[in-house]
Amino acid sequence: MSITVTEKPNSRSRSGGTTTLYYTASGTSDHEAVEAALLTETPTFMNGLPREADVTIEPEWADTVTDDGKWDCEVRYSPQGSAGTTAPPETGDSVFNFEIGGGTQHITQAIQTVTQVAAEGCEVVDFKGAIGVAGNGENIEVQGVDINAPAYSFSEIHYIPDSTVTPEYRKKLAMLASKKPINAATFRGFNAHEVRFDGASGSKRGEGDWEMTFKFSVSLNSNINLATLPTFYKRGWDYVWICYATKKSINRYVAVPIQATVVKVYNDGDFTDLGIGA
Repeated sequence: MSITVTEKPNSRSRSGGTTTLYYTASGTSDHEAVEAALLTETPTFMNGLPREADVTIEPEWADTVTDDGKWDCEVRYSPQGSAGTTAPPETGDSVFNFEIGGGTQHITQAIQTVTQVAAEGCEVVDFKGAIGVAGNGENIEVQGVDINAPAYSFSEIHYIPDSTVTPEYRKKLAMLASKKPINAATFRGFNAHEVRFDGASGSKRGEGDWEMTFKFSVSLNSNINLATLPTFYKRGWDYVWICYATKKSINRYVAVPIQATVVKVYNDGDFTDLGIGA
């Protein structure tokens, strides 16, 4: 399960030269994992002030069995900041972060059937790779199973001139994230249709520039091979759904995949509008 860090509404307070931001973190029961995610997702500098090394993290609840939880977090920025903090990044600098892990996927077809055994007096039935076939007679369904599907995501922090971060620029970012989030052309070494823009956040540093964080997820283009169907091609963020037909096999009915349909669920966008290169 991936960790989500969200700034609370009206979270920012200032007292005695220190700015405090308040966040909610969820998706893990691990205190250290929350701290690592918090330091990754929050700005290193706020209005020219460096982030303090010590952050406050308190659990609302944590379940170590399911590795889930919800946490209240505070991040402070002050002139003292982190020990050893160097000068703030300059306009035009950038920082890259990535994560591989978390995520689940619901599937109804197996890559391969490894073993089948039947009770005495019963015939082994070939389900053609369908997973979790349930029901009797012609009233059967393929229930499928949830599997781990580690996802690749990355974020980039860019220090962008104040003159660039105009209302028109912010509107372009909103349009990409909400309406056209898929890369129409090669981006960061990934082919077209493999990268999804998940949004951006920004904080102004004094009067000079903005610290902007851009978030992305990756799903690779691939060929898919399913039991009774010919191999077909799926672009990264397209969606595949499978149509099954009920057919008689030996002494019972089975659900057989008869068609796979690939549909486009996101529009392509021009990532040059991000203003951070290709």
